[in-house]
Amino acid sequence: GQPRGRSSKPAAGVLLLGLTLSKSEIQRRIRRRIQLMLEQGLVEEVNNLLNRYDPATVMSLGIGYQAMVRLVRDEIDLATATAEFARGDWQLARRQLTWFKRNPDIHWINNFRQAAELVGLGSSGVGEGVPGYNEADVSALDG
Repeated sequence: GQPRGRSSKPAAGVLLLGLTLSKSEIQRRIRRRIQLMLEQGLVEEVNNLLNRYDPATVMSLGIGYQAMVRLVRDEIDLATATAEFARGDWQLARRQLTWFKRNPDIHWINNFRQAAELVGLGSSGVGEGVPGYNEADVSALDG
């Protein structure tokens, strides 16, 4: 591996893209992801983990687990736990953006169409034949 803090140029033919999103859009997506995690059983997962491991271990598993442990232990309510989780995720997102913005090789774009134009696909027929391509996903990105 490379020494920490040193960067190398991308391999020939590699185009690095960064999607520019507003602060409010990033925060909306964070809240939506947390809501999905809750719907998919995050509280139950934390409860099960606490039955097997000590709270400090569970809290160290990732952003949000600390708040969820406090929720399961009845130290805070769901709204507070969700807000703490979202705040932690937003702080991480800001640090990641700062780190990525320092990379001069990243081409920052505002939507999928700009990406398509950068790779020479033009704006018509974007995504045709690309595995996993979904026009609805493109529209959501362009939104």
